Amino acid sequence: MQIFDRIEAESLERRNWHLWLLATSMIFVLAVGVGVFMFPSVFGSEATASPGLRNAFFAFCVLSLLFNIYLIERQMTIRRLGAERRRAEEARAQLNVQLQDAYEQLKSAQQQVVRQERLQALGEMASGIAHDLNNALSPVVGFSDLLLRRSQLAEPERKYLQHIHTAATDAAAIVGRLREFYRPREKDEALTPLDVNPLIQEVVSLTQPRWKNMPMARGVNVEVQTELGSTLPRVMADASQLREALTNLIFNAVDALPQGGTITLRSRAENDFVTLEVQDTGVGMSEAVKQQCVEPFFTTKGQEGTGLGLSVVYGIVKRLSGELQLESKEGQGSTFRMQLPLAAEGATQQVEDPGGKVPPLCVLCVDDEPRLLDVLEVLLFEQGHTVERAESGQEALDKFDPEKFDVVITDLGMPGVGGLEVAQQIKKRSPSTLVLLLTGWQEKFAKEQALPPEVDVVLGKPATLEALRAALRRKGMLRSSA
Repeated sequence: MQIFDRIEAESLERRNWHLWLLATSMIFVLAVGVGVFMFPSVFGSEATASPGLRNAFFAFCVLSLLFNIYLIERQMTIRRLGAERRRAEEARAQLNVQLQDAYEQLKSAQQQVVRQERLQALGEMASGIAHDLNNALSPVVGFSDLLLRRSQLAEPERKYLQHIHTAATDAAAIVGRLREFYRPREKDEALTPLDVNPLIQEVVSLTQPRWKNMPMARGVNVEVQTELGSTLPRVMADASQLREALTNLIFNAVDALPQGGTITLRSRAENDFVTLEVQDTGVGMSEAVKQQCVEPFFTTKGQEGTGLGLSVVYGIVKRLSGELQLESKEGQGSTFRMQLPLAAEGATQQVEDPGGKVPPLCVLCVDDEPRLLDVLEVLLFEQGHTVERAESGQEALDKFDPEKFDVVITDLGMPGVGGLEVAQQIKKRSPSTLVLLLTGWQEKFAKEQALPPEVDVVLGKPATLEALRAALRRKGMLRSSA
């Protein structure tokens, strides 16, 4: 369309030039004729013009004048139309820009909605598998917790066992965060003062199979170096979340080193922050990738990538009220920088007060998973309690005797008679009996007012020895504190 408009404008300009050339010629002829016939003495001519010829020249002069007036008016019209055309083209160009901007905004909004729906779907999917995954992790966490308390363990075995225990508890925490991946941190979520240097060393050790053993099997050498500041102040953070963020950054750095290279972890204090850096000497990122790398589900790894690693890191840093920065150039590696706020002066790390030994209790444990009952039985027996098992809600109700049992620990999700129904029936028959609800959906009951009235304590899966001890001691519910 613009090509045809340009051709029409050029043709109009050519016609206008021809008309002006004709008009100029006519004026020249008119001037010569008038000069010869009207003023013969000026041109040295003795001839005189007849009245008819003079009238003809006068008529020709008038017509020439009118024709020039017409040409002038035509030229003004053409210029006006040209100006209007240019204004219309400018308005059309501006409208096209506005339409393009509106389209980009709509496209961005649609992508944001799709991402949000995907994140919610991810949370729902994680909720669906959380119960089964927490059940699978419970024996690992419970038995490793017990073994770590054995003093006869040699140091290498204790170190490996501690890694197993840490990895299992972190996996359980990751599942819980995935369920609410799209949700920001609540104000009442607990953060504790944390020393980052020991945690960095722990993450380096935990991730060694990924950055050392797996590349070495492919004939690739990846080295990890640490440059940790001395006497760093503590930060307000959650150890599990910070471990996950550092782990994801190390894994991302390993993926950026297909031919091998060096990964460097640094820590230092800067003003009101502690800065953690993960730097690699890998392939780096283009500007376009840098702009999108923390978006959920964005990946440059094709089918091998999930697009969640860096977005999870970004979400964790934001939940910790920190900042995530990135420096990268293609072929020159990348540096991810986390800035975390310092712990307030006087803040202390929460330590569970043992509060003395819990007196022996008779506990009825209810779960449809026998291996979870095994874990609970061993953990409670380790604390001196007597345990009886029930593998269904109905069996628990049949076995329950108010004169015999001090505490009932029941799973939430069970076929047939569920955990809440078990709690309701137990409280009806014996209001003084302590009812603990064991569930992988503990976030649902995180706030005290969200507790069902028939439940005294919600205990999250996977259960640990200290968690059980604290749950049995809470709110002065034990007989010894009555």
